[in-house]
Amino acid sequence: PEENGKKKAFRLGEKVTVNIQADYYFGGPVANAAVEVVVYQNPFYHYWFPHRDYPWYYDDIERHGGRPIMWKTGHSLIKAKMKAESAVLAGEMSGHMFFADRYFGYDDAIYASCRLIEILAKTGKPLSTLVADLPATSVTPEIRVDCPDTIKFALVKRVQARFLDYSKAGRSPGKAGLSIRQVLTIDGVRVVFEDGWGLIRASNTQPALVLRFEATSPDRVAAIQTLIESELKESQRLLAT
Repeated sequence: PEENGKKKAFRLGEKVTVNIQADYYFGGPVANAAVEVVVYQNPFYHYWFPHRDYPWYYDDIERHGGRPIMWKTGHSLIKAKMKAESAVLAGEMSGHMFFADRYFGYDDAIYASCRLIEILAKTGKPLSTLVADLPATSVTPEIRVDCPDTIKFALVKRVQARFLDYSKAGRSPGKAGLSIRQVLTIDGVRVVFEDGWGLIRASNTQPALVLRFEATSPDRVAAIQTLIESELKESQRLLAT
């Protein structure tokens, strides 16, 4: 594949999967292919996905009989939550996959690759077929915005409070007429709209904020991103005064 016009090479064990059609998939779709098989062997067990991941995948887990759990991003947080909930599988957008089913509950790229090969061999289907029922959406990569460690959490709290106020008042912020369905505050703030969502959270490892956006079309992604970034700028202004 190419990235920014240049050929991109993947190292052994890197968290990306290429199928026979030369498509390549990052963590979310691959994890859901694993869920479809693992859930048949472990009905009613919990399957964990992080706060920054795709909401459509939670619906897919439920459709296959699993119990999805949304939780905070981070290795230690994932493993602790898996243990507390007796979850058999966890995955996140970056591609880390944690198998407690027939394994030890930590992320191992080689083992995850072997499990995927096993799934493909047993089903006799290419990966593109296994993930074909997931909806096609437009999604941004992680967007990192420099922000000092001293204020990053307070700034996210400001944005969180603004959207909670909008939601409680039943108001549609901005000019795009976006209707807020839900505001989640598990890890930063995740604002869910009728046809997409946006996220702002403080990075666990860097002086930065992490933003992500997803929707049913590029235009809706742009509208959600514009709204949330404008609320972030206004929160920055108010925090500085």
